[in-house]
Amino acid sequence: MRRLIATLACTAAVGAVAPALATPAYAQAPAADPVIALKKQFVTGHGVAFSERTTIGDGDYSTVMVRRTGKFQFGKRGVAASDISTKFNLTARQREDLSEEVRDFFAPEQTIRVGTTAYFKGGFFGSFLPADKTWLKIPGGPQAGVVGTMGQIIGVTEPETLKTLLAHGKKVSGGYSGTTTYGELWKVSKWFRGALFDQKPKAAQSKTKVTWKLFTNAKGVVTRVVSSHSGSASGLSGSKLTTDTVFTGWGRTVSIKAPAAKDVVSITDLDLDAEDTSIPSVTLN
Repeated sequence: MRRLIATLACTAAVGAVAPALATPAYAQAPAADPVIALKKQFVTGHGVAFSERTTIGDGDYSTVMVRRTGKFQFGKRGVAASDISTKFNLTARQREDLSEEVRDFFAPEQTIRVGTTAYFKGGFFGSFLPADKTWLKIPGGPQAGVVGTMGQIIGVTEPETLKTLLAHGKKVSGGYSGTTTYGELWKVSKWFRGALFDQKPKAAQSKTKVTWKLFTNAKGVVTRVVSSHSGSASGLSGSKLTTDTVFTGWGRTVSIKAPAAKDVVSITDLDLDAEDTSIPSVTLN
């Protein structure tokens, strides 16, 4: 299988040394601050789209595990709504061959979040819905859906997260790179905490190292994020997860609305106990 390789074309700047008494050379403009650039994008009704894929491998072999697409709608203070679709790289036949315990976990999922309320369609929660309903409403539910830790865990639409990463990272060709941990992300990122369903990482998991690289354009906004971490933190022992996310259309008009009320059932209206709704432990070899 073809490995996922993060690449970016860049142009080398060449300058000549000016002789004495020559016209002074213009100073190179400082790089735009990505945090400031992000905050400038927080215009009501505007947003950005993204697409990504997560590969799983052990060093000698890797393959695409998850593909995800979505968009964010901004308000004056940040993300106001999001619409994210996730699909595992499995055929319908392959999913049918899985045990009933985990089959729905691998089903395609769409998550719409408006304000602090999330709506889930398909995926793990799909089998819990009444026949006449297509969406499950969960107040405080995660933006990234049930399988958030198998997608991009670096929330670059959050100024505080971006600021923290850059403070401990370094400038490289095309952007910035660095290393963080699950524990550090938990402290600053609502996106990451949501991906974990607000289940605080245990001591060992909090030490999970996450390497990252951010690519930015001339305006300073992030155009691409590549992150990698051990799959054991997501229940995938012996593997490495690498997620490559590309952002497009910063500043575009985006409108995301909650699903029609007639198609929605609240999780509080379902006759479920904790055991029914616990997300299964999944191990992939």
